[in-house]
Amino acid sequence: MTGLWRPSPEGFGDVVRCWRAICGAALVRGEMSMIRMMVVLALAAGAASAQNSSVAPIDEELAGQLDFRSTIFKVCFQREVCEIDGIRISGFRVDTDTQELEPADIYWDPIDGLGVMRGGQNDEIDFDERIVIEFPEDRVLNRIWLSDLFISEHVRYGGVSVSGKDEEHARIEMSLDGTIVGDIKVSGEFDLPDDPFDLLVDANFLESGDLRRRAIVDENTLLLIVPGGEGGSDIVIDISQGTVDDDKKDIFEGVPTVELDITSILAEFIDAPIFAEGTENADRILAILADDAALGQLNAVAKDTRVISDRTNGEIAGILDAPVTVNSLTFYAPFDTSNDYSVAGIVFEDVVPAQ
Repeated sequence: MTGLWRPSPEGFGDVVRCWRAICGAALVRGEMSMIRMMVVLALAAGAASAQNSSVAPIDEELAGQLDFRSTIFKVCFQREVCEIDGIRISGFRVDTDTQELEPADIYWDPIDGLGVMRGGQNDEIDFDERIVIEFPEDRVLNRIWLSDLFISEHVRYGGVSVSGKDEEHARIEMSLDGTIVGDIKVSGEFDLPDDPFDLLVDANFLESGDLRRRAIVDENTLLLIVPGGEGGSDIVIDISQGTVDDDKKDIFEGVPTVELDITSILAEFIDAPIFAEGTENADRILAILADDAALGQLNAVAKDTRVISDRTNGEIAGILDAPVTVNSLTFYAPFDTSNDYSVAGIVFEDVVPAQ
């Protein structure tokens, strides 16, 4: 029969789900005529087709490019170094004793991409962490997509920005054969949402399920809780305001000193929410790491959610003034109370094969 309505291939799955969930049950109850059923199916297919024709900018630009949210990069999870198709990815963190960069485990998930495990955020690149990506050949860089880069984070977590601005910053250092050929700064543009984007993708994720460093102000005491690292216990630092240990007073003997009132700074921590050590979201990824279908489903739902929801995931592109030839990139965050982000993908002038 010519002129027969057919759903688009992309929308067919949604039509089937509509049939099972709505139309089938209604027909069994005798509440829907065949004509009404076909109208519902047509509307469902049209909506599905329209939705599939709409793609968020990050997903459109990373299609066929180097998308770190792809499941092929899951091998990087909890490894200090991983290599995929000749691309070498390494994680680093500054050692608190030596102040030198030491290898650190990489974090990966199919929603945000790459980060560094532990540290201040269990899934992102903190100010004392690095991700280094080395390419097997020279590539012409066009732009870099980041995620989890926000403004208005300090108020949420009781932080105080040393720059005076409540926005997160990322830095990317570009190198060619060991020589730095560029360095760009990317700043957050979207307000941190009340509820995380990830919760729309999967309800098993938790708010601040990756937050690790915490501060508590109780009357005249500042309590800092810092995770002690893998296999270690948390470090608890108890600081009483207004007192100086007797054995430290000699340090200032004969030295001009200035007394600073930090009351306003400490006040920022009062009533800030305190979360348990944030490993739950990484545990969620670990639990399904061997299941490519489950990981792919998270990636697919995230793509749909970017189109139908106005809740931001802090995704922003670092656009270069002009293309730059590189074979190494270093991702880091300037020192601040809340500078952390993830690396979602890279767009090259010369297109890489689709993953």
